[in-house]
Amino acid sequence: MKSYIEEKVYGDYYILLTGRLYMYDFIPELEKFLKDKKYRNEKENIKYALARMGNTKYEQELLKTSNPDTRYINTQNSIWYRIKELYNNPPDYNCEPNYKEYLMELSDVLVPKKYFIISWVQDWILDFPEEYKLPRRIDICMKRHDFQAGKYEEQAEKAKKWLLKNKGKYKLDPEVW
Repeated sequence: MKSYIEEKVYGDYYILLTGRLYMYDFIPELEKFLKDKKYRNEKENIKYALARMGNTKYEQELLKTSNPDTRYINTQNSIWYRIKELYNNPPDYNCEPNYKEYLMELSDVLVPKKYFIISWVQDWILDFPEEYKLPRRIDICMKRHDFQAGKYEEQAEKAKKWLLKNKGKYKLDPEVW
C-alpha cells in the first residue's frame, strides 16, 4: 500500500508543502524518493524540502547553485547567502533577473541593488528594526528618484551594520516563502 505522500508526489507542490509545513515525519520517505529513479524530476524539490527541515548537506548543495530559492530554505545560511551580496560586491546598479519584475521601466534612473536586497530581507527577518526599514521593493521603483538622490543612504548603511552585527541570530519568519 502506498503512503499518502507517495500517492501525491506526482506534483512538486506536495513535496515542497512537506518542507513548508515542516512535516518531519516524511523525511524518511523523501530521502527514499531521492534514491528512486521514478522521482528523478522531483529531486531538486525534494532536496529543498529536506534542506528547509534541517538537512545541512542539501542546504549547502542548493546554496552553491546559481540562484537558489533562499526564502524557501529559510535558514540562517540561506538568508546570509543574500545578505552577503551587500558586503562582497562593489556597488551594483544592475539588478538580478529575479528583481526585474519589480523594475518596470528604469531606463532613466538606476537604483543600487543594495536597496532591493535590504528591502527583500527586511520582511523575512521578524526582528528587523523598524527605523532601518526601506520602502517595499515595488515602491522602490515608484520612488526611484529618491533612491538615486541618496535619500535612503544613511538608513541603508545602518541596516547593513545591523545585519552584519546580528549575523546568525536573525528571527526568521517561517511564513515567508
